[in-house]
Formats: sequence, C-alpha cells, structure tokens
Amino acid sequence: TPAARRYAIEVFRKAKDDSHTIYDYARDFSMAVDSVEVRELFYEILWDIACADGTVSSNELLILQRIPRALGIRIDWYAYFASQRLGGQSAGRSASRDPLTDAYSVLGASAAAERVQLNPVIPFLAITGRPTAADLAAKIAALQADGFEQFMVYARSGLQYRYMGEEWLQTVETCCREGEKLGMKVWLYDEFNWPSGTCKGRVPALDERFRYSEWAVYPQAGGGYRWEIVKAPAGWVNVCEPEAMRAFIRMTHEVYEKRLARYFASGTIPGIFSDEPGHPTAVAVGKDCIGHFRRWSGMEEEYRAVTGRDFRADVEAFYAGKGSTDVWASYWRLMGRRFRASYFDPIRAWCDKLGVAFTGHLISEGELVDSFRYNGDPLLALKGESLPGIDEIYSQAQWSQETEWLTFATIQHAADRVQRGALVELYACGPNDMTPARMRQLIWLSAL
Repeated sequence: TPAARRYAIEVFRKAKDDSHTIYDYARDFSMAVDSVEVRELFYEILWDIACADGTVSSNELLILQRIPRALGIRIDWYAYFASQRLGGQSAGRSASRDPLTDAYSVLGASAAAERVQLNPVIPFLAITGRPTAADLAAKIAALQADGFEQFMVYARSGLQYRYMGEEWLQTVETCCREGEKLGMKVWLYDEFNWPSGTCKGRVPALDERFRYSEWAVYPQAGGGYRWEIVKAPAGWVNVCEPEAMRAFIRMTHEVYEKRLARYFASGTIPGIFSDEPGHPTAVAVGKDCIGHFRRWSGMEEEYRAVTGRDFRADVEAFYAGKGSTDVWASYWRLMGRRFRASYFDPIRAWCDKLGVAFTGHLISEGELVDSFRYNGDPLLALKGESLPGIDEIYSQAQWSQETEWLTFATIQHAADRVQRGALVELYACGPNDMTPARMRQLIWLSAL
C-alpha cells in the first residue's frame, strides 16, 4: 500500500514534466500489476489527490471518469467515489494528509495541460412516454456503465409530455442533473422529431407569413404564365424568414438558456444539435404545373439587386426555352445567403454567447441538385456552425458508388474552414443487425 501510494504521487510528478499523460501511466500500471485490488486502490488514491484541497475541478472529474478503463477496473467505481467524495463523505483514507496535498498541485497542472478527450460517441437518449426522474437516472447510469461519457436528450414521437412545457423542461433538467453527477456531458436537441425550426409546429402557427410556401408556375392557354402561391400543410415553417426563426430561438433556445443556466455555466451542456432545417415538404400543385420552388419575403427584390434583371421574366424565359440556367444559379445562391442569415447566424450567435457548440446537419447532402434545391448553398450553411455536421444514416460502408462521397466532401470542406472538428450522425436507418465491426468501420470512414 505505501508503495502504491508513492507510485501514484510519482506518476503525477512525471506527467507534469514529460510527454506521458495520466492515462499512459495508468495503462502502464495496469499492465505491470495483476492484482485488481491494487489497481482499485490506485484509483482510490487518485481520488485522494483530487480531493486534497477540498474541491474537484471539471477537468479532474473527466480524468477520474475515464481512468478506470485505462486501469482495467470496473467503470462504476467512478459513480461510487463520486457519490461518496462529492457528497462530502469519505470512502476511506483522509483526503487532507501529506504528501497528497503537495501532489494535488501536480495533478491540477497535468489536468490543465492535457486536452481531455471524451469518448466521441454521443448516443441519442430518445424520450418517450412519461419517464420519471428515477427512470431517467437509471437510463443515464446505464449509458455511463457502458462506457459512454456524453448523450443527447431527444424528444420524439411517443412523448406524452407537452414539448417545451413544464414537464418536458423538468425532464431535460433531470437529465442534466443526473449527467452532471456522473461527470457526463449532456447535449441538447433543438426540436421535437425533425426538421428543426418549428418548435413542434408552433412557430408557423404564430403567423401565416411563417408557413412554408412555394411559387408554382403554370402555362396559360393564350400564352404567358400564371404564378400562384402554394402553402405547405400546417406545421411546416419557412426557415428563410428571419422573423420566424427569431420566434423559434425565443421559444426553444432562450427557454433552455433560462431554465438550464447553471448547466450551461458549468460546462455540462457542450452544445445543441439542429436536424435538417431545410427539409422539403410536398405542396399541392396542379397537373399542369411546370415548376415550383421555395419563396421568401423580398426574394424578387434581392434577385433584381444582384442580377439587375426581373426574376419572373428570367424564370418564364427559362421555361419557354429561351433563357439561361443562370437564373437558378443566382436563385440558389440567394436562397443560401438568406438561409444562412435567417437560421444559422442567429443560432450561432446564441451559442457563441453561451460558449457552446452549434452543430447538426442538412438534408440531402449526398444529392447534388436536391442539396441546392433545399439548402441553397450547403457549403455556406455548414460553415455557419461551430461544429459542422453531416449524417450517414444508411450505413453504406462499401467502397462503391453507394458510399456518400459527396456528403463526406461537403463536411470536409466545412471542417477545413471552421477548424474545430466535425460531427456525423450514424446508424439511424440500420440495419438492425449491424455488427460492431460495421459500426467501427463507419466511424473510421467518417473520420477519414
């Protein structure tokens, strides 16, 4: 026991002075010591060191949470000592005697110098039914016991609480509280199901102007064309309307900001995820409609300001076979700018204010034409996120035309420009019998 204590102190002194990390020494120790009891003792000593000054920093908690795997001991030891030490109780030795007090400063220096990497896998914690606080605590503890260090709270079909109502907010608050107890990070999801931007259909219900709509163009029997505004079913929002998106942020992000203030401040919430905000929806058009496309307020004026031409005249000339496809290049570019300005920029500003990541992904990243039709300028949109993201939910890992190379190229461009890494949503569409090997393959394919 004295030898193990001396070794633990020496570990942190060395970790301060060379390139080895705390995790490297823990792995060395686990390989050199066969006895599980001695390795568990070593872990208890680390808690002694961390608690020596009466406080435990967030970096120290991350180290203490991760290190059981490096030591080859049960990972639920973290939860045990966290409940004992952080609750003001002692699980064994005194945490105040020398030489541990001196070693504590070394631990702090080593933790500050090392960029602590979490397990990068973030499972969606889908909330359905009417879960109790005990239900949520059990689910979160199970995730932590399986080696996950972060998760995302996700409201989806089957939820019996009113979305963004008091019971829902209590649920999210409970997830943050239980996650923080276990040293886990808790990501927020910004919508009920998807696509993002509606607050479960409430935003477009506020004002008819917020409802998604398109121009539909019809040829007339006597020549010329007729333009008609067609609206989407109730619940679909126009993400290119700035006022609508301000309402979305007010009804979602700012509610979370107020309710979860302490968890934003503590770093428990690292970011918020946005899901396919430009998602298309069917609008009812007649059989003789020759084309329909998204509209937004000021669209025609913006087109004239950029091109010096009339938008309707250029569209009609295109349909008559007398115009250029340049009309659509200009239109998509303008839509991309509006999408970025109305949706991505204000959410990014909110995230930056709170010091959290803005992440998520677009719709149809892997289809060139559809990606422009729904997102305007997908590259511009993704660069509006502080942690750009994609999805590869069909799990195509073969080196063939089925692999979403365009999707990967899109995120590579954004990640290279933003320089903060990237995120990918995986596995959502199965198959349900996917092997761990395929899962790992998809992670590496995405990383490459």
